Amino acid sequence: MVFAKKIKNLVMVKLRTNLNRSGNKEGRTLILGAYGFGNMGDEAILQGILEEMNNKEHVDVVSATPRETETLHRVRAISMKQINSTKYSTVILGGGGYRSGNYKNPVEICLRLKEKGAKVIIRAIGPTPEVAGKEDFNPDELGVKEKALLKEIVKKADYFSVRTHKDLERIKKYTNLDREIKVETDPAYHISFSREKGEELLKNFDFSIKEKLCGISIAKFGYREGLKDFIENYKKDFTLIPIPMSRHYYAGFENDVILLKKYFKELKLLSKNTIKWMEYPFTPSELKSVLANLTYLITARKHAVVLALGGGLNPQQILLLGTRESGMAEYFNVKEIDWRQWPRSPDGLGFMLAKKIINIKGYIEVVKKRWD
Repeated sequence: MVFAKKIKNLVMVKLRTNLNRSGNKEGRTLILGAYGFGNMGDEAILQGILEEMNNKEHVDVVSATPRETETLHRVRAISMKQINSTKYSTVILGGGGYRSGNYKNPVEICLRLKEKGAKVIIRAIGPTPEVAGKEDFNPDELGVKEKALLKEIVKKADYFSVRTHKDLERIKKYTNLDREIKVETDPAYHISFSREKGEELLKNFDFSIKEKLCGISIAKFGYREGLKDFIENYKKDFTLIPIPMSRHYYAGFENDVILLKKYFKELKLLSKNTIKWMEYPFTPSELKSVLANLTYLITARKHAVVLALGGGLNPQQILLLGTRESGMAEYFNVKEIDWRQWPRSPDGLGFMLAKKIINIKGYIEVVKKRWD
């Protein structure tokens, strides 16, 4: 990842130059994104952006829960209603997807501030193909309104970057615009962390760092019949540790803590300590510090991949349960299997479990019956 760090440094020089050239008298920067909802990936993106800035005193972050964002990031946070479009010289939209249904308001705010003379910087967006667990969502088919909004922001933004080369291909296909678009490593990848801090946290909850640790980070859309059996086979070789990446306050279906409690209860691994661990209010840096101590990671959360790799794990230590639509697996060279096809298809987890990971007598016949 040395090359990625060099690219990041070059990008940061350009971004800081843009920030310093702003002509507005107040010179404040507005940061937009899915912040304050309890999603660790989004909070890590925000932390990454803030760590790149020389001065946070002139920054406002739009948050669903401003007080919590201020506590977590030590930065001024405001609600969407508090935005004053006349006082910002720069607006940054960090992370997330480019579908109108998800990011219509932030994109429209960026365009409105652009009309007022602000510089618009779009950082590392992606297609979010698994929105709300909908298996039929196709990121290669946007509606007319979505395409129009995307084309306008791509055309007018002063800086625009995406997460993967697949995203770059899609953006060019949607907009047909001839402008520079960067493929940029997610800002969350570079946030500060301490392996020693991760060891301390693990010890505080009675996890032995001398054992081989396997992190489990499963989202709602990654939950399928048979997945518990798949994960249970790792109990033989690893100490399984739940990694809650999302604690969405307004969407129970996106609350990883609820799901992981269910999982670990089924695995007969749920204890008082494990519950306290899942409910512990990790910061992005603390979670990255924990991930840096893992031997292996099984996850349906893409930002768990980003943080783990940024913490020093190599791609061979990570298994991503995804849809093969984001391009992140190819970008980071990690193994990805399609959760939508579990356990019905030989391309899904059932096949991988039966053929590649374990050898249980009769299991192939069981999986074949499910396919039939």
